[in-house]
Amino acid sequence: MAFSIPDLLTIITFLPLIGAVIVGLVGGDNLKKQLTLIVTLLTFVVSLMLLVNWDNGNGGMQFMESHPWFPQLGINYIMGVDGISLFLVLLTTLLMPITIYFSNLYVNEQVGLYMVLMLLLETAMIGVFLALDLVLSSSSSSSASSPCIC
Repeated sequence: MAFSIPDLLTIITFLPLIGAVIVGLVGGDNLKKQLTLIVTLLTFVVSLMLLVNWDNGNGGMQFMESHPWFPQLGINYIMGVDGISLFLVLLTTLLMPITIYFSNLYVNEQVGLYMVLMLLLETAMIGVFLALDLVLSSSSSSSASSPCIC
């Protein structure tokens, strides 16, 4: 790996969500369009760090993040990326700026809502590719017969 960024997967996942909040708070349709394009481009650039730091010799999950989420319930926040999800994340973050660019040419009504929803969609798509379990992980409630990536 060239260099390490702590919580890189979390940054990639939630950067569009932070952008959605900012876009929802600012005024003016042109500013909303520009900010959305900037956020999606920034997310793509940050996601390229996955590719730059990718270890081809490692066949398992990489960039693993694990944090207690609801420790009382034994639920943890666990994210990781493998060879397939790497390219799905890169594809998603590449297509979103292109989508936003062309949307900016044709979307003229309810621009703010559209841009916020597109950024929320990007967050959800990236989250689907990086989350390792539906509830991210539940270590105390898993039985011996059910698989759990912990």
